[in-house]
Amino acid sequence: MPADRDDPEIRALIQATVEPTFPAIAASITAAFGPERAWPVDLVATVYRELRPANRRSRFERDAELMAFIAERADIGTRDELHAAAIAAFGASRVPSRSQLHRLIVKARDVAIRAAIRASR
Repeated sequence: MPADRDDPEIRALIQATVEPTFPAIAASITAAFGPERAWPVDLVATVYRELRPANRRSRFERDAELMAFIAERADIGTRDELHAAAIAAFGASRVPSRSQLHRLIVKARDVAIRAAIRASR
């Protein structure tokens, strides 16, 4: 019998999994639901990518106030100075690491460039 790709219990397990690899996820499905409901690794990978797309936004990107702060100050001073200012303004738990901050600066610039291009049309 072919695997039921719409099985809600297996899809929920894939959505919530913390397993690091697709074979490990497939093994956890087999362990949880038995070999009769097991999924092959390629189906696990396909459904995983549907349920958990790679382009999800980080918690920092979803923080509009933090992103506005970063965008306003992206070109002023160094990343270390921006990082320190963000920690002073928002607290350490709400501010990303320096490397993540750099990626957010790049994204903020990209968003500003796209907005300027749209506005000029």
